[in-house]
Amino acid sequence: MPLRLRSTAAEAQAGARPDTRPFWLLIVGCLLNSLAFFTMVPFLTLYLSDTTSLSGAMIGALVGSIALIQAVGSLAGGSFTDRYRPTVLLRCGVLVYTLVCAALITARSLPLLVALIALMGISEAIMNPSMKKLLSLASTTVGDGAFRARYAAFSLGAVLGPLLGGLLYQGGRRGLFVASAVLFAGYLLLLQAGKRLLEPLEGAGPGGKQKGSWRHAVRDRALLRLTAGALMLTFVVAQFESMIPLYLEAERGSDAVGLFSMLFSVHAVLGILLQVPAVRLSKRLHTGRIAAIGSFSFAAAFLCFPMMRASHVWLVAAVIAWTVGEALLMPLPDVTVHELAPDEHKGAYFGLAELRYLGFFAGPAVGGALLDGSSSAYFLSMGVASLGILGLLAKPFTTRQEDQCKA
Repeated sequence: MPLRLRSTAAEAQAGARPDTRPFWLLIVGCLLNSLAFFTMVPFLTLYLSDTTSLSGAMIGALVGSIALIQAVGSLAGGSFTDRYRPTVLLRCGVLVYTLVCAALITARSLPLLVALIALMGISEAIMNPSMKKLLSLASTTVGDGAFRARYAAFSLGAVLGPLLGGLLYQGGRRGLFVASAVLFAGYLLLLQAGKRLLEPLEGAGPGGKQKGSWRHAVRDRALLRLTAGALMLTFVVAQFESMIPLYLEAERGSDAVGLFSMLFSVHAVLGILLQVPAVRLSKRLHTGRIAAIGSFSFAAAFLCFPMMRASHVWLVAAVIAWTVGEALLMPLPDVTVHELAPDEHKGAYFGLAELRYLGFFAGPAVGGALLDGSSSAYFLSMGVASLGILGLLAKPFTTRQEDQCKA
């Protein structure tokens, strides 16, 4: 039986229609989380530049440490989620984020700013595995669509958050932190009000505290291969917001900023809209074929970008191909973990998979070095890397099915 049918079969055996309220509560929470994050973080570099004497490299490293701490700490955070109560850990993570944003309103000393930014990464390492485990346990009615709905909510926050942050930053720098603190507080209140809906999910798997969940995660060959593929995916995806604007600037000069802003808006909106057909496609095609479509879409985009010299039509084609690849593949690692992970070890599995966000560090560094050398070498190398996603992301399903057959 295909892996993506597991929850459906369990539903049929239960003979009762599951309550969808916990699922939608988590999706709304994800939207609030994304709004709060993207209202503040994209402007955090500007804030640090205006209020401290740090160099640009130091500011970039400091803001980037949020994702670094999240990626490295998520396995421990996921293991805690399996051993303790994910609903409590999720609320604790959101509470810490709320207090951090409130403290940033008045924080002035550099050591305090560094500590508060590090706490953001720790909060992410606690929140994400807990939220994803709860969402996985609450998603029996929608299957693959659960994490695609999460991606759509996350993308909507990524579109609206910077717009709100831009308006607030012009009126007063600290307004960023006030707005984010209010949004995180709203998320916390939502979780508190809905805890009676979420707490029954903690008993969805085998009972008891799950010690050593991380050992099960790091020994799962399918999960390790998936994490490697997801790391390659984020390595490629990072190019759009880091290196492609630099390439546009080299080709179009002063027109690059306005051109990229327009393309990014089209990309973000199209990515949200494509989640509906992506859900339908996931029900008809094997995950390996979806991975193939996404990988080849990225490769096609890297072929189209350099052809923009001839016509803007190629640039539009590149953005469309890129958006198709991102819309299909970015939710796929979480969808795969949802299907691979035993309920009692979901926190550790989701935590280990968070290592993929290290690609957002490696991608710009390697991409920048290649682009400085030769744009042709850059696009060729990234096209090859795009195809490398396919072999790594498609394999976990084959490996797990082989293991099931042997058992």
